[in-house]
Amino acid sequence: MPSINPRVIVADARNSLHYLVRAALELMDRRPRLIETYNGDDAMQELKIGVPDLLITAHTLVDTTNGPILALMAKREIAALP
Repeated sequence: MPSINPRVIVADARNSLHYLVRAALELMDRRPRLIETYNGDDAMQELKIGVPDLLITAHTLVDTTNGPILALMAKREIAALP
């Protein structure tokens, strides 16, 4: 991640990944701008608003889009997305 304050989208219906990601980035002295989403549709909307430095998704999401499908859709939108 090149930026000091990375923009990270976390897609997780249970809201547990958000805390893990924040803790991990803070251990690396990063002050992330975490965007918390609960389903694939919201995550895709956030991708269109601005290119994130990272997308992290849970395997299971609330809507019909699961984590692996969301990752593939995001990669189609932004090829350089890690």
